[in-house]
Amino acid sequence: MPNEGNSLYAVLTGDIVGSTGLAAGELQALFDAIRIHIADVARQVPVRLIGTFSVVQGDRWQLTLSPPQYAARFMVLIAAAARMRGVTTRIALGTGEADRVVIANITESTGEAFTLSGRGLALLETAVYKKHYWIIDGKNISAYQKLLFDFLGTQAAAWTYGQAEAVVLMIQDCSQEKIGETLHIARQNVGKRLNAAHWSFFDRMIELEESVAHLK
Repeated sequence: MPNEGNSLYAVLTGDIVGSTGLAAGELQALFDAIRIHIADVARQVPVRLIGTFSVVQGDRWQLTLSPPQYAARFMVLIAAAARMRGVTTRIALGTGEADRVVIANITESTGEAFTLSGRGLALLETAVYKKHYWIIDGKNISAYQKLLFDFLGTQAAAWTYGQAEAVVLMIQDCSQEKIGETLHIARQNVGKRLNAAHWSFFDRMIELEESVAHLK
């Protein structure tokens, strides 16, 4: 379908670092888990998912949504879901208009957001960006945002299983008390995990991205 009303889109394109080390079926299990997490969070915020979380080829994936300001929430969610499986995912976010959106096969879509996202992932896969995991580009994206996302992507890549597990539940709008009950740990230990994960920075970043109209 053509771009409707010059709506802006966010395209997240990523790949799984070290996926060859996963046992048979583990990569598919990871993608299945990510789909479930995405569906849970999408019911909690006013976001429109364009198509589904798609595996493009092998360990490469893509997610398209609108409006773009909710992309940060899903970047953090997907990164945490990957760390729960002991792997890291590189993520390239592109925002902008789309010339053609093919819901049945989102990878056939074209336009600014798709081009920037694909170009970003290609950069992350180069030797120069070997220690970088998130990259963003697009309409009204500032140099400060690019630097912040780059830094937070590196932090997310270092999450432990327990930290990532707590982050996923926080994004799903669970309280620390509820997380403690779910994980059968003391609330104090939930706080320790979140502090070690630097959750307050990610939480504030998500809040700022979703409250500012610069991407609408």
